[in-house]
Amino acid sequence: MTLKPLKSPSPGSGDGQDAYFARRALRRGSAGWLLLTGLGVAYVVSGDFSGWNFGLAEGGFGGLAVAMLLMGVMYACMVFSLAELSSILPTAGGGYGFARRALGPWGGFLTGTAILIEYVLAPAAISIFIGDYVESLGLFGLTSGWPVYLACFLSLTSRRKAPYLGLLVPGAVGFGLAASTGDGARMLNVAVFGATISYALMSLSHIVLRRREPGLPRPYRTPGGTATSSVALVLACAALVATFLVDVTAAVIALLVYGAALAYFGVYSKDRLVARAPEEEFAALAAAEAELR
Repeated sequence: MTLKPLKSPSPGSGDGQDAYFARRALRRGSAGWLLLTGLGVAYVVSGDFSGWNFGLAEGGFGGLAVAMLLMGVMYACMVFSLAELSSILPTAGGGYGFARRALGPWGGFLTGTAILIEYVLAPAAISIFIGDYVESLGLFGLTSGWPVYLACFLSLTSRRKAPYLGLLVPGAVGFGLAASTGDGARMLNVAVFGATISYALMSLSHIVLRRREPGLPRPYRTPGGTATSSVALVLACAALVATFLVDVTAAVIALLVYGAALAYFGVYSKDRLVARAPEEEFAALAAAEAELR
């Protein structure tokens, strides 16, 4: 695959891509412990305080206990695997960057899209659940469950270095879904569908890089090696299958969105990757090293 660099103002200069990244720079130090803690607490609303209720209804106390134990093992194994991947590829791309290096452009896109589905739909579910709480408690005089959840251009930042389009557009999509469906369980199941795909692909990336590039510098190594990431991979795939068993409609919705995103990547986006993005530079270096061998 040939990367197509952005057009530069003058031939042979890197000014075009310098301007590209300048328009997408984030302010350093914005994601402090307070913001990260707030995000973590907010996401608990869709899991501990509401999401588990649907699991309890489906599987009963015993079934939910077994599922909780298995998913706890999956997350523990995956976190150890991601810690190693983060030490190898310390870029802001996260799961996309790991899969891009291990599985190529398609693998990176599949992982990134799955993460996007998860983080767009999870807030929609949270907004519905919070709306239900507000209604049940009779707060603010509300008597209905109305939600209280207040491509390249999405990465543009404002003068204050805030990714305003990346926040507003997915937020609007999530708000629209929450307002139109009012079905928190379904929104959560769609989010879980995306999450489990990303978990499986990131765990697979750990296995692939261990076997294909054993000589990569690894400041941190996962305890148990590929056996640990294999456990995470198997359990993530099991959770993905469970999504179909619990809510076929949610799984089909997620698959349709996934299919549309893949069509966009195959027809348009895959030939317009930014050559100087960290993930692409890592891939170019790996390809050059392979040719030298």
